[in-house]
Parts: sequence; C-alpha cells; structure tokens
Amino acid sequence: MAEAGEPFQDRLGNRNRRLRVTFDNGAEGDLLLRSFASLLYTGEQGRRITDPVAGPLFRPEPQDADRQTGHIAAARTPSTAVHVAEHAPRMLKIRVTPGDVERRIADAVNDPTFLLAPARIVTSFALDRP
Repeated sequence: MAEAGEPFQDRLGNRNRRLRVTFDNGAEGDLLLRSFASLLYTGEQGRRITDPVAGPLFRPEPQDADRQTGHIAAARTPSTAVHVAEHAPRMLKIRVTPGDVERRIADAVNDPTFLLAPARIVTSFALDRP
C-alpha cells in the first residue's frame, strides 16, 4: 500500500478509508479498504508482502549458484520519421530476451515490434535464476 486516506463511516455504518495501492506490475489503484480486504482474502492470487526482503527472486546481487537466463530491456527510438517521432517521447519498448540485448535491437529498423525504427537501450537487467 502506498498511502491510506482518512477513515470514514460508509453508508452501512462500517469504518472504511481510501487506499492508494501500487501493484507489482506498477499499476496503481484508488481502492476502498473494505473492498480491497475482501478481494485479498477471496482469491487464491491475493498476496501481502509485509517483509521488505521478498526472497531470492529479488536479491540485490546475484549469488555464485545463479545462472543468467536472459535480460529485461527497455529501449527508445531516436527516429525522426513522422509516424514515430511524434509519439517517441511517450514510448518505451520493454522486452524480455534470452540473448544479448544489443544483438536483439541491432536490426530494429527491420523489426515491426520496434516500429521499423532504430532503437537505443535505456536500461537492461540480467535475469538470474538459481
């Protein structure tokens, strides 16, 4: 949870409050506490992270036994083509690739997933797995 609003009494007389919630995919929601709690407990997918150490998946540094399985990369285009350039400041191509990121974007001008435009890497992260 990112933020909790002031408590209030809802129309049924229950204590409630607005929550600003940030999900693991980066999406944010403006939820009611009671609605959020009921959804958290009814679905098998509901999780609460109360320990800031979320386990081996989120270790800050790879361990000796880890092996690299690919990369997550974010790229932008420096294209000046009219159909691309007007949207370029708001576009970020995020992709998972099992291989080398530089090699993956090398032929971006011929790749429809990159809008047939050149690409430059903004950032990339190695995916390590034990």
